[in-house]
Amino acid sequence: MKGLENAIRNLNSLDTRMVPQASAWAVNRVAAKIISVATRQVAQNTVAGDNQVKGIP
Repeated sequence: MKGLENAIRNLNSLDTRMVPQASAWAVNRVAAKIISVATRQVAQNTVAGDNQVKGIP
């Protein structure tokens, strides 16, 4: 029980902003990855010029 009490005490001592901030970091990391993948896909499928070649030159 001593370990459990110590864990509870440590959790209670955490700054109340840490969990929301970590959640925001995780959401931003996922969003950045999604934007990167979407941008890459759009660039690959873009037709540039008259020769109908896919991809941005």
